Amino acid sequence: MSSFIYHSQKEFDEACLANVARMIADKASKIHFDGNIADIAEESLDYLGEVAEDNHYSVAVIYNYLDIVRSANNDFLDFDEEGELSPLGFQQGTSLSANGEMFLVPRCVTRG
Repeated sequence: MSSFIYHSQKEFDEACLANVARMIADKASKIHFDGNIADIAEESLDYLGEVAEDNHYSVAVIYNYLDIVRSANNDFLDFDEEGELSPLGFQQGTSLSANGEMFLVPRCVTRG
């Protein structure tokens, strides 16, 4: 078991915020692995970064996790014209609009 020594309350708080950011990003990676968009994780990390910034804490770690989650979420939004999810190869579904036209919808999108 590791022990950590913090020299100030601010150091401890920053470590806690970084740990929460890591846990959110870990959950997002599980959601991405299932082929879904982790938009709630992105929103949570963005909000966590704003809170840290407002309280004058270091936000570098939080924003690094946010960039990773945002990039992975954007990969799910990049569909090519054949309806395939380009980077990962998942298929999109199709649906009919009210006037009978076909349009593409994501294979599966959940809020994680």
